Amino acid sequence: MKKNICFFLFKTFLPAACLVSAVLFVMHPVSCRATVEGLSFLEGDFTVPSIKSLEICSSTNAVLEFSKEVESVEAELISRENSSVFFTDALICENNKVNFSFNTETEIGAPYLLEGKVKDKNGNSLTFSVSFSGFNSNAASLIISEIRDAYGITTSAGVKTHKSEFVELVAVKGGNLSGIQVISACDGEAKKYVMPNVEVKKGDYITVHLRSPVKSDSCPTDGDGIISETSTDLNLSFHVDSSPSRDLWSENNKAVIGESDIVAVENSWNGKIQDAVLFAKSSQTEWNGKCSEFIEKMKGLNLWTDSNGEENYGIENAFCSDLLTSSACGRSIARQNVNEILALFQDDNLENQNVTAVNSPSVWIVTSVVTPGEENSSKVYVK
Repeated sequence: MKKNICFFLFKTFLPAACLVSAVLFVMHPVSCRATVEGLSFLEGDFTVPSIKSLEICSSTNAVLEFSKEVESVEAELISRENSSVFFTDALICENNKVNFSFNTETEIGAPYLLEGKVKDKNGNSLTFSVSFSGFNSNAASLIISEIRDAYGITTSAGVKTHKSEFVELVAVKGGNLSGIQVISACDGEAKKYVMPNVEVKKGDYITVHLRSPVKSDSCPTDGDGIISETSTDLNLSFHVDSSPSRDLWSENNKAVIGESDIVAVENSWNGKIQDAVLFAKSSQTEWNGKCSEFIEKMKGLNLWTDSNGEENYGIENAFCSDLLTSSACGRSIARQNVNEILALFQDDNLENQNVTAVNSPSVWIVTSVVTPGEENSSKVYVK
């Protein structure tokens, strides 16, 4: 009987106890302790390079700036129009920059992709794809001719429609508009308008409508006829204030241009400001911070002068905009010496001459006849 009991314990209890002990040993190893002595940390730089900026320097050259120094580069240029792939040579430069040279000239305004892979000295790699437009090697030279900073309602045949802010430009040297931008110092990058790939001739008028009205129940025709004329057909745009010349429309539908502001036309390819107009309310005694920063970019360019012909960007030398209001769409400020400036450009192949010596408060008026896309009125608004 005792032998049977021992046999039973050996066959049942003992195996079960061994199994439980094994499980507990796995879950709670005898050798484990709450300590950091057994931990080791990997040391080194594991951050991936990132792109900080892209600069298109010419039709065959671009520079990418990275967040850190890179050691190897592979890249190619791809045309987004026909998917052609072009060889690209890359030169690693100082300040975390890589200079790319294309073996083909990019076409003005055409869409491209720069794709490739970079690797830093620690083996961290980044595969990138950045898009850009072909460099404008034949940029037109433009001056500002007329500005309306108002947004108001006009009624025709009982139908209400909005008139919006615009900047009228005149080409004093023919060329391409691609990358040339109209910008307000107060609104900055958020509401600037960058012009498309369009060829213009000397003397051409371009009206840049800086706000596109949105259709509503009260203004059912707002939005109709808002068409940017990028071809040779200049009769496509038919919204109110569409001009007989070239009309370009911004997608912005918010208020633009401040009561006291600096409006400029700038070549974004080289950062050069071609022309600027300063206007301010007489009650304002100093420029706001954004305008002050913008003035720093203009210093030395002689873009705005005083009665003595000296460069002067002080608010006391701005054109007085007291007669302008945000809803007075029947008024604008109009330049009175456009033909005089055009006469300075005898040869359309000349580089942009220093025409800004004839840009001062004395050559601007508030007019009661708004003429987008046409020669400016000389009729002064009288309150």
